[in-house]
Amino acid sequence: MSETMADSEAEAAQAREKRRETILLAAGRARRRTLTLALTYLFGFLGPAACFCLYWVLGVDMFGSREVTVHVAAIAALSSLALHVHWRDCPPSFSAFLGGALLSSAIQALLVALFLLPITLLCMLIVVGAVGLIPFGTAWTLYRASREARQAAALLSRRARVAFAACGFALSSSLLLAHPVTQFVAYEIAFERIDELTPDSPERANEVLALIPGLASRPLIDEALACEDDERFRRLSNLCVLRFGFAIDRTWRLDSD
Repeated sequence: MSETMADSEAEAAQAREKRRETILLAAGRARRRTLTLALTYLFGFLGPAACFCLYWVLGVDMFGSREVTVHVAAIAALSSLALHVHWRDCPPSFSAFLGGALLSSAIQALLVALFLLPITLLCMLIVVGAVGLIPFGTAWTLYRASREARQAAALLSRRARVAFAACGFALSSSLLLAHPVTQFVAYEIAFERIDELTPDSPERANEVLALIPGLASRPLIDEALACEDDERFRRLSNLCVLRFGFAIDRTWRLDSD
């Protein structure tokens, strides 16, 4: 009988130990989940918001004609990340789709971080320089979210996961490429209308540019400053007034030199 009691006590001790391990394991997972969410909000939402606020306040033209493209890519990345974090019952197919989109956004964030790296290193002596490191954290956060989303789609077959992820990657990448291409084509058509030498050439060129939302003014300014013909420069400046509300000054070229 003593042996039976000893066995019962041993089984009870083992059960307590397993329950303790289960509780500790769950607590560890909860802590990791909390840490992941904290880092996601820090580098995925708050960090990029601070970067863009500082960018708008300083008014520094760092991205030139790609300014709108960077903003569109950032909005797409943050939207995908928000869906991944807050949509708990996301279907596996859409999880795979988000995984591809987030992977593309992670690559885009890394490219922005590398583009800003020289400026970041130069400004590292002041607090502003540290802000340039945030895109690296954002790229890491997006990549981690991409991996989690692809793991959540494990119920799908490998072919289905790859197909949905490829669609998400292609859509996110197209947002990065579509606007610059559209902007380039629109300006080329507008410049052709400017060269027609008709009295209403600025107005006709503006009709083309008005079809494309979010155009950057930099290509138009660069075209005007590179122009040696005073009459063509005047028409380009009039087009800038019609489209963006300000005239182009020749002295800008001297300042840039």
